[in-house]
Amino acid sequence: MIGGKMDFKKIKERVFKPIKELNAEIRTIENEQYDDKSVYWIVDIGLCESMGERGYIYTLFFDEKPTETEIISEIKNHIKEQIERFSNEFVLGATEEEQFKVLKSI
Repeated sequence: MIGGKMDFKKIKERVFKPIKELNAEIRTIENEQYDDKSVYWIVDIGLCESMGERGYIYTLFFDEKPTETEIISEIKNHIKEQIERFSNEFVLGATEEEQFKVLKSI
């Protein structure tokens, strides 16, 4: 410990856990440290997993290490937001059209 605070210990968990009902996969969970020594957590999620390379990675940020339930809740929120965003786009590219169809089917 330095100055009463514990030394930062970098953690990176390679999870790669499928969430089939959301066509998603929790890929990694890791922590980072701000300049002020506070810690935050980064979670990388693969979405539209059934599309292979045409799917995409979405990154979530948390103040504390998230539970799987919290991650799933945030994935659901992102999917709703993404569907709304795609619905409001005038033109989508071919990949976005496919992602839109996959997301709407969830």
